[in-house]
Amino acid sequence: MGNDNNLQLPWKTPQERYQFVRNNLAFSEVVGDAFDFYDAVGRISLNFNYLEDEISKGIIKLINTNLDVGYIIVSELSFKNKLNLLGSLFHYHKSTHTFNSFFPDQEETFTELIKACYKCEEFRNQILHSTFVFQQKQILRSKKTAKATKGLKHSLEKVDSGYILNISDYIYETGANIEEFFMVIERT
Repeated sequence: MGNDNNLQLPWKTPQERYQFVRNNLAFSEVVGDAFDFYDAVGRISLNFNYLEDEISKGIIKLINTNLDVGYIIVSELSFKNKLNLLGSLFHYHKSTHTFNSFFPDQEETFTELIKACYKCEEFRNQILHSTFVFQQKQILRSKKTAKATKGLKHSLEKVDSGYILNISDYIYETGANIEEFFMVIERT
């Protein structure tokens, strides 16, 4: 490619070539029929966003501020930092507030909810940071890791759309449980 002056490119500058341009084509025009595996992976992303937003709303309720100020506080926090802040605020308020828990021990309930949130993050990272190999009718999750103590490791795991949907549903349910737990916060 180099310096061939006879080659006519559709772009005049790198900015033109690498900018995003919306083409207004429908999904089916671009990819044809939807593939359920891709749909399931997309649901993980959307449901994780829902979970993260419910955690943010819980924080905002516990700091007792309006939504705009609350989102100013939480919008730049990582998921882990949001969970740490939510946990700290819960422990600060637990002796003076009652949370919406179906179980008598609200501290145990909250601890299990936080564990579930970390599991959701683990699942999300596991799926979204993997490479998938499609062989015949199988889908293989390929994961490469390199650790100082073990060197390079490569693993393959057979997955299917149902498994990915199970993860997506678990993430959604965890978000709904967070929403429910912080739905009613009453002073005791």
